[in-house]
Amino acid sequence: MRQIWYVVIGLFTAVLAVNILFVWYSPQQIVGWVGVDNAYLIVFLISALGGLSSVTSGVLYATLLTFAAGGASPWLLGLATGVGLGIGDSIMYTLFRTGITALRTTEDRVAARLMQWREVAGRVPRRVQYLFVYCYLSFTPFPNDIILLLMASLRFPYVVAVPMLFIGGITLATI
Repeated sequence: MRQIWYVVIGLFTAVLAVNILFVWYSPQQIVGWVGVDNAYLIVFLISALGGLSSVTSGVLYATLLTFAAGGASPWLLGLATGVGLGIGDSIMYTLFRTGITALRTTEDRVAARLMQWREVAGRVPRRVQYLFVYCYLSFTPFPNDIILLLMASLRFPYVVAVPMLFIGGITLATI
């Protein structure tokens, strides 16, 4: 239990430090310290490790906006971020697919609800599902965890899902 409090205090301190940094220093100064070339590496790492999950999406958007306002190329930022998002989301998609397989064997209420959603969404033609997933990934600021879970429960083929994750991430980050 003590370790959890250390993690919570550490995260709170990091968020507070970043907020203070953004209040006292302009985006141009931050990019000047980091360097434009390192800015692309930083957004790639943030998006690959945290990306657009429920907790870290604000960090990713703030970092993207800071580096873009500081003089980094929005096109290269979008490309670096999108590739990072694609990598992180494809790992999460694989984990969700494995988890969905395990859920099918349980009699849990959550599993039953997920299978109901799967039946409803399964009635929609595949092309419409693909279009919906692409639009969600590309044009909404919401966490990707939700759509990844739905894609895994609908058993999207991996060769279809992964390119959609990369292209959707690049589109969202560039916009």
